[in-house]
Amino acid sequence: MKLEQLPITMLPFQRFRFRIFQNKALTVRCPTPSVAPDLSAKVAEQAALLAEQSSLSQRHELLFQESEHRLLNGLQIVGSLLTLQSGASNNPEVKEQLSAAAMRVAGIARVHRRLRFQDGENDVPFGRFLHAYCEDFLRLIGGEEGSGKTISVTGEEVILPQSVAGPLGLIVSELITNAVKYGSGQIEVSVATESPDEAKVTVSSRGAPLAQSFNPAAASGLGLKIVTTLVRQVRGELIVERMECGTGNCFSIRFPMGSPSA
Repeated sequence: MKLEQLPITMLPFQRFRFRIFQNKALTVRCPTPSVAPDLSAKVAEQAALLAEQSSLSQRHELLFQESEHRLLNGLQIVGSLLTLQSGASNNPEVKEQLSAAAMRVAGIARVHRRLRFQDGENDVPFGRFLHAYCEDFLRLIGGEEGSGKTISVTGEEVILPQSVAGPLGLIVSELITNAVKYGSGQIEVSVATESPDEAKVTVSSRGAPLAQSFNPAAASGLGLKIVTTLVRQVRGELIVERMECGTGNCFSIRFPMGSPSA
């Protein structure tokens, strides 16, 4: 038996023709797989899904930026209103409380604004953050040359997640506010690593020393209540010490550098 294959013509069907026995032809037809059209449709579908996801992501980012912008504007308006109310009051105690509240709100706004400069990055170079923030705060309290008000920042650079840098920034803001209120205006802020997983931030100020029996957890002032609450949030420890020769006070926060949720 001799098998002879004739030329193949590529049509929607592949056609094979063989001569079998007495010149009788047998034609076999088999469908050509339609892989290319199916693949093109799937690629187009995936491209459309990716474009939709990209559009949703961009809209989400715009809404987030708008929300952040409105929050900052709201904080600035509240701070301005408190300052105006403080200036209009004839009661020294009320004036002092309103002024402290205005400074506290301004401090929160500055911490929030500085964290926004990270452009969505989760890792915050906290030493650089403190330098920029303290410069802002010094301008806020009128710390021009010759005013006697100074804030110096020393130490090493530590990288912190925003979930830790945010509360720590508010703690430093509150401690600086208290130092301005009760101290001589000379403030030192330092940051250092205690171990590969732990760091410490210290705010020192010259002025009247606290009593030896001082307990920050039992303090009645709003500022220290805020500080102790935020220290717990970052799983830290608050240490209060008197400076040498009773020339001032030193507040230190020792904390793990990882995210609180880790």
